[in-house]
Amino acid sequence: MISVVPRPEAPSIPHWTVRSSVEEGVRLGLEYFTAFTVVALVFTAPAFILEMRGVGGFPKFAADILGNAAAQICILCSTFQALAGRTPNVAETFWQIQRPNLVKLLSFSVVQALLVMVGFVLFAIPGLYLMTLWAVAMPALVAIEDMEFVEAFRQSASLTKGRRWRVLGVVLACMLTALIVFGLASLTVRFVPIAIEQTELRTMVLWPVTAIVAALLHPVSAVLYVQLRQEKEELTVEEIVEPFY
Repeated sequence: MISVVPRPEAPSIPHWTVRSSVEEGVRLGLEYFTAFTVVALVFTAPAFILEMRGVGGFPKFAADILGNAAAQICILCSTFQALAGRTPNVAETFWQIQRPNLVKLLSFSVVQALLVMVGFVLFAIPGLYLMTLWAVAMPALVAIEDMEFVEAFRQSASLTKGRRWRVLGVVLACMLTALIVFGLASLTVRFVPIAIEQTELRTMVLWPVTAIVAALLHPVSAVLYVQLRQEKEELTVEEIVEPFY
């Protein structure tokens, strides 16, 4: 008698919402808050020092973009590790910067940030559209090291297709959260009566606030990437984050 091997069932695809994506990302950010915040502080320190010394222009702009990009890369990698069941600490999160495709990741982050900025300069809608279209491009490039620039943009566009209103909701929720946090921090500084001290204090306050926002919100894009691949490609979380075990 020939035995028939039963065909394995496709993995169940959990229904995801704007709320579930943001909540899961923020939960991971809170769970590994110390590691993520410390690493973000380290990589954004050069921009903070330049601003405190009154250095602006291109050096400050470059330090801002590269520092935030480095922090994002490390936090995304550690978020994938957390989803793989590991417990990233400060040292492990920091040394995620030693990735073989680091130059490509940093370059990609700069290109993506500049394109989105151009979209916002032209008008808000193109900027929001690009942020939605490429919402998971960086997580894709982090998760698949041999992926190229164009392929990362294409995968993000493919994964978000048919789900872009929901993805836009995630983007807007993260933007609103950041605006509220930065707004409250700036409002607190306004109580200082001397204008010069206000400027210096604002710089000192916004540095840790920026790190905290990065720690809480960068994991959201990694979570969204996993959820979209689960839904579109019928993969399990374990299959998606396998390189990070």
